[in-house]
Amino acid sequence: MYKSKPVLILKTFTNKELKKLGEYIISPFFNKNQKVIDLFALLKKYHPNYEGLGLKREKIFKKLFGTVKFEEQKLRYLMSDLTKLIEGFLVHEDQIQNSHKFYQSLLNVYTNRKLEKYFQTTFNSYQNQLSRNTIKNIEYYLNTYLLQESEFIFNATMSN
Repeated sequence: MYKSKPVLILKTFTNKELKKLGEYIISPFFNKNQKVIDLFALLKKYHPNYEGLGLKREKIFKKLFGTVKFEEQKLRYLMSDLTKLIEGFLVHEDQIQNSHKFYQSLLNVYTNRKLEKYFQTTFNSYQNQLSRNTIKNIEYYLNTYLLQESEFIFNATMSN
């Protein structure tokens, strides 16, 4: 378990991030598997170093499944499900922290749903945000380009 993907990712989390991840994992919108919640709760106890005998695969399995005979594959499925949740959380947090990605995603959603009014409102809001940027660096020009590309794609979609 020490070198498993979810553990290696969890090692990078601050206490605050770990708490938010816990809220994400227990949300029935994102996860309905109680065993994944239990696995996360077990792993969380070893934060931040994730060391100790309790992290051996067999011990984790026994805590999750009791007297059921150890099945490596069953544990791997849970670890995979937990990893997907952790990755989803990281992407979600990145989207929230980076307004450019958020706006691009939202514009894409409105384009796909052909919601012209909401596309225009979001487009104008994002355009205003970009125009207030006093530093005209490569990030500014990239985001301006992506905004114009979104407008082009939206117009092409609406004309079909």
